[in-house]
Parts: sequence; structure tokens; C-alpha cells
Amino acid sequence: METVDTVAATGGFGESLSSFIGWAYFVAWSVSFYPQLILNYRRKSVSGLSIDFLVYNVYGFACYAASNTAFYFSASIDEEYAKRHSGHGNLVRPNDLFFSYHALLLSVLTFGQTFLYPRARNQRASPLALSFFLSTSLGLLCAFLFSSAYSAVYCLSLVKLACSLIKYVPQAWSNYTRRSTAGWSIHNIMLDFTGGVLSFAQLLLDALRTGG
Repeated sequence: METVDTVAATGGFGESLSSFIGWAYFVAWSVSFYPQLILNYRRKSVSGLSIDFLVYNVYGFACYAASNTAFYFSASIDEEYAKRHSGHGNLVRPNDLFFSYHALLLSVLTFGQTFLYPRARNQRASPLALSFFLSTSLGLLCAFLFSSAYSAVYCLSLVKLACSLIKYVPQAWSNYTRRSTAGWSIHNIMLDFTGGVLSFAQLLLDALRTGG
């Protein structure tokens, strides 16, 4: 009886800790969007900010919000996930859902500032970024038309991952070629990194708890 109680107590503590970490990275990641938005507003300019970075950010979080919505609300997709993962349900939580919506909104607002404030003539989306957007959008359309709902939603997650991996590259290149970080908020990176570490910690903790 003591063993059962101990396991239950440990499970309760692990679940509470996971929830706390989840909301902690939600706060870190959510706050990370504001420094750039505020910096643009104070400068009344978006000079120094990579448009490609914003394109990848908006596109990535649109895919992230869509996939989280599907995993959280669709029973059939959750069932399919469980079949493919030894009976374990997906790990999308309310904080993941709220964060994805909030991130998409703030990304769109920051992108909108590029139409409101002055920018350089050559400060526009590159052919590479546009090609990535168009080709992956076509791939997603084909996935939704010709594959299962689960596979299509999984493809959304892959596009989000790709955007996360490459989105800072254009900004880093812009900073390097200009020999300046003016117009770019370092707080964005610091908070984004903190959120990433906490998110990984939650995933590791949940995997240990569920045996996944």
C-alpha cells in the first residue's frame, strides 16, 4: 500500500513540476516577443531587422498554432498518435496552445510594423525565403489533400521545426554584413534560449514520467 501511495505521490509531484516548467517557458517565450516590438515602436523604424526572420517567424508559428489546435482538440488525431506511440497520448498542454496563439499574434504585429515604419529599399523578403514558403505551402496542401489528417498535422510540425532552425540565420547574416546589431533586440535571443531550455526540460521530465 505504501508503494502505491509513494508512486501516486511521485506522480503528482512530477505532474505539478511539469506544469510549473510548462508555464515558466510559456512566460519566457511569450515575453521574448515584446522587446523587438517595443524597440521598433520607440525607434519608429524597422531598419536592421531581417524581413526573412519575420517571414519564417509568422509562418512557423502559424503552423505551430494549427498543429497544436489539431492535437489538443481532435480526438481522432490523438487516438492515431497513441497508436503510433505505444498508447501514450500527445503532450500538447493548455500552455502550449495559449503560447502558440500568443506567439502568432505578436509575430504578425511585429511583421505589420514593417509596413508602418520606414525601412531600407533592400530590406525585403529574399527569393530564398519566398521559395521556402511557397514550396512548403504546396507540400502541406498536398499532405492535407492526399494523406491522413495525422500525417498532415505532423507535416505542420515539421515545417515549424524547419522555421525554428533557420529563422535566425538571415538576421545573423544581416548583422554580420552590416557589422552592427542596431535594430535587433538581444533580449529576444536570451528569452528565447531560456524558453527552449525549459521546454526541453519539460519534454524530458514528461518522457521519464510516462516511460515514453
